[in-house]
Amino acid sequence: MHGNDLQKILSAWQWHLMIETEDHPLFPMPRFAVWEGDTKTIRLFRAPLQRGFPNQPQALALACAHEMFHGLAANSYQKVLPSYRAIPQLSRDEEESAAQAFACAFVENFRLTLEA
Repeated sequence: MHGNDLQKILSAWQWHLMIETEDHPLFPMPRFAVWEGDTKTIRLFRAPLQRGFPNQPQALALACAHEMFHGLAANSYQKVLPSYRAIPQLSRDEEESAAQAFACAFVENFRLTLEA
């Protein structure tokens, strides 16, 4: 429906994407990305991704898709599940594992990009 551009998908969901150079310097541990539920924003940090992954376009797409899963989970999967479906309850560790699996499958199978 929105092609393979993650920015277009997020816009259709009324979510935001911010790509910044670095995370906040006072955050206690390094992060590649974060889901900010209060503003429905995915924030990607380019420099840590560049340091950790040689394929920058794929790293950005994977990090974005990973945070998309957290956004979907936080919003009871409203964007992808019919409202009558039972909503899975995941522990923090289970959600992290599911987010990683979702990101890998989503980016590879749908060839998602950050074109904009």
